[in-house]
Amino acid sequence: MGAIRTPVGAGGNLQSHQDIRVVQGALNRFPASCGGPNPKLDTDGIHTQVLIEAIKTFQRMFFGTPNPDGRVDVGGRTNQALARQLQMKRISVNLSQQTVFAVENGCVVHQFDCVTGDASNPTKSGGFAIFRKDRIHRSTQFNVQMNFAMFFDHGKALHQYHGIIPLSVIRVLKSGTDFFGSHGCVRMEQADAEKLFNFAPLHTRVTVF
Repeated sequence: MGAIRTPVGAGGNLQSHQDIRVVQGALNRFPASCGGPNPKLDTDGIHTQVLIEAIKTFQRMFFGTPNPDGRVDVGGRTNQALARQLQMKRISVNLSQQTVFAVENGCVVHQFDCVTGDASNPTKSGGFAIFRKDRIHRSTQFNVQMNFAMFFDHGKALHQYHGIIPLSVIRVLKSGTDFFGSHGCVRMEQADAEKLFNFAPLHTRVTVF
């Protein structure tokens, strides 16, 4: 990506046609699965709402930002990400789909089934970060094993499921009633929990929605 001299997108300079072309081209180099525009943008240097929405889509995918600003500032995070100068890992937990996504540099690299909290102990929506990791962990509160635990919201963690009933069955039961679920944690199969544990370092952003 070439350098830009003025902000591009929402609130940017409408007459900076060369900067706009640079951003249009940079967005086009990302596939749609990694936040790139679909269809590709015209690299005509013209400021449009389509361009702003394309920037927002990229920001949502790369950063997990729920309310992106649709703007590329000179030297800012979005500028760095488009220039591939910024490396970022994040985790998304989709409550309605009961699915965990591991995202690296805007691309989904892993997707796992999960079971989240029940009606009495819901997994809260919002933005968090992993502040503690324990490969081997046992809950003193509930006296259950929670291996490959990554804590992101007080005592709530992403971790391995150790129940007797298969996780796949729990997911089906939970889809019919919110009685089935965890105490707010995000539980996964052992292989999935281990893979996610190895993927995410401390301070990785976790978005629950």
